[in-house]
Amino acid sequence: MVVPSVSQQLAAIRHTLAKTVVPALDADADFAREQAGLVLASLDWAMDVVESEHRYEVVEHTDYRDLLSSLLAMAPGDDVGDAQAVLDATAESPHDLAGLREQTRALKRDTDAVFTLLARQDPAVALTARQLVSRVAVRQTERELAWTRMTGFPRNVAADVAGVLREQSRGAREPAA
Repeated sequence: MVVPSVSQQLAAIRHTLAKTVVPALDADADFAREQAGLVLASLDWAMDVVESEHRYEVVEHTDYRDLLSSLLAMAPGDDVGDAQAVLDATAESPHDLAGLREQTRALKRDTDAVFTLLARQDPAVALTARQLVSRVAVRQTERELAWTRMTGFPRNVAADVAGVLREQSRGAREPAA
């Protein structure tokens, strides 16, 4: 017995809706047809990103872990709260998606706290911190645009999420002032 993948399940649902359910709707059922179109578009989006979801989270985890490490290296003394403990605790990323997301949220929270501390430091330190954060923000924006390209909200995004993640996986580990 072969168990279908999530992508295959979504494709089967989409096929059934498009070939059986939508044609069966009354021709004057405009709202129902519109809603069915939105469901199909949502399935198209899910099928586009589902295979990349774990890799997306791994790349984001790596970016924020590297950024926090770089910011901590610039931080003065003990004013960083539990950021070092969070960095240490995230040395090995979990294999499950929920655990990975939880760690990444903690990394982002502490990155924000350490950045806020550094932004009040010497102007040169603050500038370097802003540059590091900006690099990671640009990478995150590239991922998010590719992730949402099929939703219709970002216009003219050609890059697919798998390609962006492949490229970012190769070019990871940018921070370090």
